[in-house]
Amino acid sequence: MISRTGFCLPALFAATAVAAPHRYDHVVIVIEEYHAQTQVVGNRGEGPFLIAAGATFSGYSEDVFDIGDRDKTGTSSDSNGFTYPRYRRKHNPWANWQVAFDEAEGTNQLAQATNRRLVDFPADFSLLPDIAFIVPNEQKNIHDGTILMGEDWLRLHPKSYAEWSRAHNSLFILTFDEYNSIGKNQIPTIMVGARLPPGRVDTTRWTPPNLLRTLGEMRGAAHTGRSAQMHPLTGIFPGDPPVSTGRFIQGINDYTDCRDTTVQPLLPYAYEFN
Repeated sequence: MISRTGFCLPALFAATAVAAPHRYDHVVIVIEEYHAQTQVVGNRGEGPFLIAAGATFSGYSEDVFDIGDRDKTGTSSDSNGFTYPRYRRKHNPWANWQVAFDEAEGTNQLAQATNRRLVDFPADFSLLPDIAFIVPNEQKNIHDGTILMGEDWLRLHPKSYAEWSRAHNSLFILTFDEYNSIGKNQIPTIMVGARLPPGRVDTTRWTPPNLLRTLGEMRGAAHTGRSAQMHPLTGIFPGDPPVSTGRFIQGINDYTDCRDTTVQPLLPYAYEFN
């Protein structure tokens, strides 16, 4: 039974239990750059909080100079007479928590070995940590390069892991950091993994903090940042209940007690409209 008193809805909804997402043995995430969903989907080619929960983690950055490199060094590329680094330190955020070479590992710090090169990505995928990121360089993440370059890179690197994941209780996630002001602010997120039906499209409005919350829930980690105010992705993984949205409109179905309210399972609170 749902109360018609709008001010009661947030408390009622917050008490609704959301099951933890399916726990995969390995999750690998690739984040590409600055393209909208309409440019990517269908195109044919032109953390420390996890470690605290007992999970293992590594980031694999393309063209980083060495394991544990906290600086801006990296392999450079020549283009029309200009030399620029293809590796970007800003795409390697776990280096912010990495212990220095001459220091002992302290609280809320990561070991040097968590900051790795792409060439260190194991050929035996069972040796991967629980959670891993692969960071393409500025060309392969299609910020400076073409969509075709990004597609070719994906076929060369994570494709074999994505295929392997289906039969090994593992998950591959491809997403983007932002759109590029073309159309509405919508980015694609593509998942391949065990017990996920191929070709399924979920049109629910999710955000990066929802994804972060999901990764934390998988490992029982404490919630961090905005993910603490979000629900994990649901309706996607094995055993998930479907996502639904309820609308309470003034004057319909005897709803006259308070302001119009929309309850969405994506957030732990309700929206109220004047």
